[in-house]
Amino acid sequence: MMVDIAIAAISSFRVWENRDWEYEYWSTGCEELFGYTVQELMADKNLWLSRVFPEDRETIVMPLFEAFFAQRNATAEYRFNRKDGSVCWISSTYACQKIEGNSWTIAVVHQDISDTAAATLRDRQQAEAEARQTEAEFRAVFNLIGVGMAQVDMKTRRILRANAAFCGITGYSEAELLALTVDDLNHPDDRDLLDGDSYQSEKRYRRKDGSAIDVEVTVSAFMEASKQFNLVLIKDITEVKRLEASRQQAETVVQESHQQMLAIWESITDAYTMLDLEWRIVYANSTSMGMLCQLANLEPEEILGKSHWELFPWTVGQSIEREYRRAIAQQVPVHLEVLYEPTGNWFEIHAYPSPVGLGLYFRDISDRKQLEIALQSSEEKLRLALDLNTIGIWEWNIGTGVVFWNASHYIVLGYQPGEIEPSYQRWRDRVHPDDIEFAEQRIIQALETHTDYEAELRLVLDDGSIRWLHSKGRAIYDEQGQPLRMVGVEYDISDRKQAELMHQQQLEREQAIADISQDIRRSLDLNEVLSRTVERVRHLLNTDRVIIFRFRPDWQGDVVVESVGKEWISILSTTIFDPCFEEHYIEPYRQGQISSMSDIDAEDIEPCYVEMLKPFQVKANLVIPLLPGEQLWGLLIAHQCSSPRQWQNAEIELLQQLANQVSIAIQQSELYQKIREQAALIDIATDAIFVRDLDNRILFWNQGAERLYGFPAAAALGKTADELFDGESASQIAENLNIAIEKGFWQGELEQFTKSGKEVKIASRWTLMRDESGQPKSILVVNSDITEKKQLEKQFYRAQRLESIGTLASGIAHDLNNILTPILAVSHLLPMKFPNLDEQTRQLLEILESSANRGASLVKQVLSFSRGQEGKRVTLQVEHLLSEVVSIANRTFPKSIQISANIPRMELWTISADSTQIHQVLMNLLVNARDAMPNGGSLTISAENRYLDENYAAMNLEAGEGYYVMITISDTGSGIPPELLERIFDPFFTTKEVGKGTGLGLATVIGIVKNHGGFVKVYSEMGNGTQFQVYLPASEGILSQPIIEEELPIGNGELILIVDDEPTIRQIAKTSLEKYNYRTLFASDGIEALSLYGKHQKEISVVLIDMMMPNLDGLTTIRAMQVMNPQVKAIATSGLASNSQLALAVNVKKFLLKPYTLKDLLNALHEVISTTNSQLD
Repeated sequence: MMVDIAIAAISSFRVWENRDWEYEYWSTGCEELFGYTVQELMADKNLWLSRVFPEDRETIVMPLFEAFFAQRNATAEYRFNRKDGSVCWISSTYACQKIEGNSWTIAVVHQDISDTAAATLRDRQQAEAEARQTEAEFRAVFNLIGVGMAQVDMKTRRILRANAAFCGITGYSEAELLALTVDDLNHPDDRDLLDGDSYQSEKRYRRKDGSAIDVEVTVSAFMEASKQFNLVLIKDITEVKRLEASRQQAETVVQESHQQMLAIWESITDAYTMLDLEWRIVYANSTSMGMLCQLANLEPEEILGKSHWELFPWTVGQSIEREYRRAIAQQVPVHLEVLYEPTGNWFEIHAYPSPVGLGLYFRDISDRKQLEIALQSSEEKLRLALDLNTIGIWEWNIGTGVVFWNASHYIVLGYQPGEIEPSYQRWRDRVHPDDIEFAEQRIIQALETHTDYEAELRLVLDDGSIRWLHSKGRAIYDEQGQPLRMVGVEYDISDRKQAELMHQQQLEREQAIADISQDIRRSLDLNEVLSRTVERVRHLLNTDRVIIFRFRPDWQGDVVVESVGKEWISILSTTIFDPCFEEHYIEPYRQGQISSMSDIDAEDIEPCYVEMLKPFQVKANLVIPLLPGEQLWGLLIAHQCSSPRQWQNAEIELLQQLANQVSIAIQQSELYQKIREQAALIDIATDAIFVRDLDNRILFWNQGAERLYGFPAAAALGKTADELFDGESASQIAENLNIAIEKGFWQGELEQFTKSGKEVKIASRWTLMRDESGQPKSILVVNSDITEKKQLEKQFYRAQRLESIGTLASGIAHDLNNILTPILAVSHLLPMKFPNLDEQTRQLLEILESSANRGASLVKQVLSFSRGQEGKRVTLQVEHLLSEVVSIANRTFPKSIQISANIPRMELWTISADSTQIHQVLMNLLVNARDAMPNGGSLTISAENRYLDENYAAMNLEAGEGYYVMITISDTGSGIPPELLERIFDPFFTTKEVGKGTGLGLATVIGIVKNHGGFVKVYSEMGNGTQFQVYLPASEGILSQPIIEEELPIGNGELILIVDDEPTIRQIAKTSLEKYNYRTLFASDGIEALSLYGKHQKEISVVLIDMMMPNLDGLTTIRAMQVMNPQVKAIATSGLASNSQLALAVNVKKFLLKPYTLKDLLNALHEVISTTNSQLD
């Protein structure tokens, strides 16, 4: 859910591919800016646009399109009418992001720029006033000189004299100019080199206020008292330049507009032709050209330039010529329909005049004409059919007021045919007074919008009865679009309306029953259920009072709940004793009989009963017994106090159904009261025992459940189970519930979470509880915590599996040694038998011997593993092992794979490890890299010393703080799909073809590395390759040597905004930065980050933000912040290296790949902050 942003005014809306859209969010900052509440802006999606100045609306469209289609930020400035009538200038910046499927979210940041806009207007007005004043002085002093004049010392280039016009153009006083040189006036890009020659040029001057102006400069050299001077005449041509640029821009716009019009004409389906004032065809779109060529039987090049009358001589002297000439002469559009006799085609033509000719839109309407003829021929048949079906036909001449009704229409209106003279007023008099305004508004709307009129109305007949009519009509218009007449039909729909009313009442009754049933399932508060019931009954029956009366053992009773009208007395909590009740009514009520009295005074009932009812103002009543479990518990009673009332069968049935529901509620309440009493006996149980209803809500919660899950009973009761146990899915609950209902019992194992987030394994038993009628009512759940038991079982099964593997390994180790023994012997004997072997053969024999020895070592290792022993560990120099595997790879891998190594000599720390096992790890990773590049590529091997601080260890659970040697093996192969990345270390999992992989390579790697106290990190991108980083702890010997720690940079109290959706990473970053003298704020997503940045923008020095977050990702958040402050400094972080390019593309200062060390973070912050400070200096 999006949070409100208190300072910044931010809104967002969702757009779909079908161009539908809706608002998603308005921040509370928008209320102050626009003057409307968030609720008002969300309720009417046209409200905001309607309050933008009409002449400014176009200015907000193009930036919106730019943000949407170009996927970059765009800004619009416009005026806005606030709700209180005031006007403000707004700057809105749009940022667009595709969300999912075919929809986009557009975030908008709004800012008030009224002060800036007003200042700009004042500056312009002030400049105009100064210009007028300068012009007045200019005319007064130099009536004959129209330009600025100044005298300049040619040698020193100093201004010696300047007239008022020169001062006015440059903005300086003459005294100020005398202290300047001409270089001080010239624009840096337009320097003059005054060398004594006379010349004229156009250039730019820099005025006193810093603004640049365009001037025409004439320079003349002259001598005075043996000194050389320049006479400089200047003329301000800024406006001329501006007008010239405007003219060029206007010509471009006109040309573009012309091209757009041609494109529009070509895209429309109608034929369009342009005639000039000589009636020649100068343009025809593709549709028009095709039709003209067909009609005239000519080619396109023969059409253009020809006179219309020459191409179609049959139109001369006809209506088409007269109308064309009238359109040109009177400059009015004309519309006509003409028949082209040679083919029998009808054409509809719209002609629009202009100063340069006549534009013609025309299309073939032959099919429509034929339909009109067919309709005219069937009109009489239709009228006859309508008369036979009692459908009234009416026609209204709008100009004359004459009205026609057919015979059926008289009958529909309640008259005899011909009984009265038909008129609009007669019809209006029949319409129900409450419907007249509605009907006339619909008629006016239809005439104004050229749409059909339709309404459902009530008529009041002479006898006062009501009749419902369905009225429809359609207007016929003249050529100018004015309505001439309206024709239509009306027919009786009273039966349908009565059926709809009955259906609606039935729906309301069914809904009331459903609501009460839902209340019973949701609540065990009997008084609450009964109170809602009587309120609903009084509303549905429209009666004066509804009560529930509960009996005591002596058949007295109390009114326990009541709903009563304001004008009638309340009898709530009244104790009632009816002396004749036990004798006359107990047994019938026990049998479920209903008492219905329409008039108490007229009924033949016992006087004692009448006397008992009189104080309660009862005129009629309806009594239904409440029989939970066939026990007469009380009565559900409806009172009519205003007058007698005849109770309808539907009303009695409704009250009976509601009484049954109330009886269920009473029975359920009593049952759960018993359960609560029994609950105290089971609170001492160690198991969690609780009751859930069929809607999965918790009804009972024992202390064992509190101890297991951590939720007190007050917090659990009323909640649904899936709200408490995140581990339970909706499908799992539904499946288990169905089994319990069907079989009466379900048991199984579940994975659930406690209040603290701890995952627990549960053995769960569900028992179905039924009501007295045998209907399913709730589920009794008994849960036992078997988490520890499952962990022990897991360890036991793993030990069994390892024992089985060890037994298998022991069984084959002997055979493997038998195979390796002769190989080793032969590798020793061959050099002795053939002492003169060449160098290459000798190297091959050495490889044979080395491999056999390594195989023997592996067999020993397997035997050690099977016996639960570790391999022999020694202090190793990693660079020697790396050099050996690189040499093997160079000799055996395909030449298409380029192998490069970066192995520092004598610099790597030593490790304590089994050399054979580490060799196996490296070779497994190299072989996997080779197999990932069947078509060749690059394979890189490197190693370096790494210190992992507590910051890194907290972000990587496999790592511990300390010193490591990190070995990196990278390839440029196909990469690993993200969905497989979590499974690559599973035993026997492989993506290779059958026979090409066992699935044990990476499982062996992770096992060996973890056995050595290390861990493995994997980074992979599809199509770009994979990188494995193996971290092995440095040996204790090297750690005992003093290591000079690099001094980390310390902050100066700068405020850092940390934005990450992972709470652990936020807390680690906060703790680390505050330790090094930084202040911190943190946000869990982009929306919260924008809120905090809006409040603390001036204080925040750097934003540390994750690229991948829910709701609003890091990239979009950064763009929104840049709208609020273009100078925002951000450091982006991500677990994906590919995100670095996206971050740097939006001007992010640094990128950190997760997990990162505290050193990396502090150095990045120091670099960004130092760069910012140096730029300010």
